[in-house]
Amino acid sequence: MTIKANRKENYGQYFTSTIVTEFMVKLLIQELKKGHILNNYKITELSVLEPAAGDGSFLKTLIKYGFKDITAIEIDDYSFNRLNKKFKDKIDIINSNFLGSSEKQKYCLIIGNPPYIGQNYASEIFQEYVQKYPICKEFFSGNMDLFYWFIHQAIRKLKPKGLLCFITTNYWIKKGEKTGIAKLKPHIIEECFLKTYVDLSNLKIFKDAPGQHNCIFILQKKNNEEKRNKTDKKIKIIQFKKHSKFQDYNSIFQLADFNYISYDSATTNQSLKKNGSWNLLYPEEVKVIIDKIENTYKNDSGRVLYLKDFFQIRNGIISIKDRVFILKENEDIIRKNGDFFLKIEKDHLKLNELEKNRLKKIYKGRAIRPYGFNEDDYLGWMIFFDKNEFGSNNFDPDKKYPVLMRYLYQFEDELKNTLIKCKESPRNWLFPRRGFKIHNLRNKSGIEYLEPYYENQKKIFFSYISKENVFGFARVPFYATSDTYFLHNDGKTADYLFLIAYLNSKLMKFIFYAKGLEIKRSKSKLENEIPIISYENLKTQEKRDIYKIIRKLSKELITNSSQDLEKIELYKKEIDKLIFNLLDLNEKIIDSLISKYYSK
Repeated sequence: MTIKANRKENYGQYFTSTIVTEFMVKLLIQELKKGHILNNYKITELSVLEPAAGDGSFLKTLIKYGFKDITAIEIDDYSFNRLNKKFKDKIDIINSNFLGSSEKQKYCLIIGNPPYIGQNYASEIFQEYVQKYPICKEFFSGNMDLFYWFIHQAIRKLKPKGLLCFITTNYWIKKGEKTGIAKLKPHIIEECFLKTYVDLSNLKIFKDAPGQHNCIFILQKKNNEEKRNKTDKKIKIIQFKKHSKFQDYNSIFQLADFNYISYDSATTNQSLKKNGSWNLLYPEEVKVIIDKIENTYKNDSGRVLYLKDFFQIRNGIISIKDRVFILKENEDIIRKNGDFFLKIEKDHLKLNELEKNRLKKIYKGRAIRPYGFNEDDYLGWMIFFDKNEFGSNNFDPDKKYPVLMRYLYQFEDELKNTLIKCKESPRNWLFPRRGFKIHNLRNKSGIEYLEPYYENQKKIFFSYISKENVFGFARVPFYATSDTYFLHNDGKTADYLFLIAYLNSKLMKFIFYAKGLEIKRSKSKLENEIPIISYENLKTQEKRDIYKIIRKLSKELITNSSQDLEKIELYKKEIDKLIFNLLDLNEKIIDSLISKYYSK
């Protein structure tokens, strides 16, 4: 491996503060006491491994709390030499890569901060390790992090009933199928119990680390009897909150009694999915509310309806090259008295009426707001051709769109080469790569071209990165880039007026929190987790009347989404009250749960 000057790049080293190592060691000791292990063994008798010893902060803390049978592994020669001078009479220190260590040597406890290196940024390291270490070859999965392998190897090196305590980023907890966790979560579930999960996402733990959504977790290795009996165990949750008076994590840890809540998750080990997101921050009293909501949403056959039963969720438009197809106003194109003048070399050439119709005002996700979008916050004008038109007989694009084609011919070779590199047909160099068509999966009616949908059909859309339930709506033209997701209805009747009110409601905000829904370039959980209520399933006239009032207020908000902000806020509050009444929920209880578990 080529050694880089920066140890963070080469080894993923982000050293752990003593205050964090003390917290983790104390967690382990609490788990040892709770499991009655210390009834049979002294701390001095328990074998401990630190697999990425770094600056020795964990070793120092382990010694402080009475551990003596300690082994440390450190790959970095510089760090190893420093550790050897400091701990050589107290600890067995090995200068090697933990991933190449023997699985025959088992330990009671493994604790540490494994290296953090993403595969996308260090592919050569991952390729080398796959060739070099059997554990890496066995558990390699695309789009993974280096610490995944450390978890795999640590599980292999634990004794039955042994404990593993790591601090890592928390992204792997929330990742679902077809991601880098494809082999990690199944291995954990088969071999271990998740005993404790500490949510540190509100704290900045490592000053220079690229990701600051951290967590601490404790796994316990199953014995054969627990595997045979499919034993279930609860998961203890510790959630840290921010404190307005204290900005650094040291102060927050020192004031732990005031800054965290602890509870058993309603998600138990048996309900963890091998290839899905783990919703761990799920208190039992929150689950009671979610169960009530979903029971209310059951149809006559006893099935809960979800968003996926009505919509496909797909990205907006992806062009071959935005700088070619998206024309910036007053730079690439000038608009004057209803006419457009396109800059080609030094000239500004006037577009004909047919060409003007091929320009679509295009937006990014930032323009989306509840019930609508900011019409003035557009990115530019996209050249959007109808692919069907170009395939018709006797069609002459140069004659129909002379200025646009003259402009695009300048980039023909570049656009074709881009498609070839992406293993796509260069014949499609005039069209968007994605977002101009959709396959109707439900009724298998074939391809639906999306220009009529973007132009004048009812559309619900949301940003591809968001922690909040902000959903826009339009019946006017709305074209957006790939950082926007659209809800494409594919045949099943959907009540848009009620749905847009429901999606933007306080209740939906609670559902987002309760189900751990975050939109991070991956929409796959939304359609599976958002339950939908239908008018037909309402049993009383009183409920149906409430539903109708919500629709009426929603229509007002859609019509006036850019006007009278005070009136809009009043309508939103009224809709929230009506939705809670519709589902027989107490708004104050929902507010208190949000404040208790999900406020920052």
